[in-house]
Amino acid sequence: MISISRGEEPKELIRSRRQHLSQARINKQKNSPIEFSGYEIIKKYLAEAQYFKCAFCEKGIRLEGSPVEHFRPKGGVSNPGKAPDPNRYWWLAWTWENLLLACFRCNTTYKKNQFPIKEGSAPLAEFSFALHEEHALLIDPTRTDPRHHIRFQYSTKRNKWLPVSINGSVEGDQTIHTLGLEFDESAQHHIELVEHYFLLILDSIVEGPLPHIRRTWDWVIKSLFAKKQSFHSLTWDILDHQFPEDTRTLYGLDMPTLGRLEHFDPAPVFSDPPELSLVSESLRLRVRALGPSASQDVATSLVKDLLDAHAFTNEELALLLERTVSTVKSWRRLVALP
Repeated sequence: MISISRGEEPKELIRSRRQHLSQARINKQKNSPIEFSGYEIIKKYLAEAQYFKCAFCEKGIRLEGSPVEHFRPKGGVSNPGKAPDPNRYWWLAWTWENLLLACFRCNTTYKKNQFPIKEGSAPLAEFSFALHEEHALLIDPTRTDPRHHIRFQYSTKRNKWLPVSINGSVEGDQTIHTLGLEFDESAQHHIELVEHYFLLILDSIVEGPLPHIRRTWDWVIKSLFAKKQSFHSLTWDILDHQFPEDTRTLYGLDMPTLGRLEHFDPAPVFSDPPELSLVSESLRLRVRALGPSASQDVATSLVKDLLDAHAFTNEELALLLERTVSTVKSWRRLVALP
């Protein structure tokens, strides 16, 4: 597990959040079920940002069959031994800072709807987007460097490399347990690859001279830590075990820096034209929720209510409703308004 930077929020998600989150709020007010859709459009952006690797276990993934991971579950929280909380965190379903791409094993088999927080701390208030105010016990790889909490060590008892928490990290323990990382066998083939490269480096040390050793090392590092290569964290720890820091210093061998943390500058939840402030909150929600496939009846009803609230021009309505002026004119004629 290494740190991740998603990059700038895609414009497609901003538009989708405007529509789907607004509709979700309307549904909540009516005590109607929320339809969770519209966030899948960002899978390709997450895959590219994560170099087509699972955000948690670093296994290589494909777009097909890899679910969008809501770090804070969209459909409520169910932690073992705790009463379920169905009201967390539906409003974050379309929030870029809450979305990752994970393999089926991590997302569906293990994590599911779990989201433990520090004992005695409070969960986010409903419709709060201040994620930094909540003390999560799962490591968010975009906010925290997982390497400060989890490393790999070889277990002679189990005869395998295992993730372990370091420095007494509660977050490390909880993340390993919740994601079942200690039971993941998917890296076995990769470990054999690392061991093969390990022998190549040993051969170069035996053969010498120093420039040859360094060239071999640099080639191995470039191969094993290619951006789309899986299991960077595990690989780093295996190499560090086989070639400790004093050995690397002796031969002038450098280890790579892993991951890259995100610099958060979140976009506003909604980016509205100033004219929208002229109407009530309920009308603002309906305007935002008017998607591109809305029926003519829904659209004309909304136009009528908007014009009852304010004398909008055709151009202003077109801006508010994200339609052409000609479309707005046709809707106004249907409601028999000048």
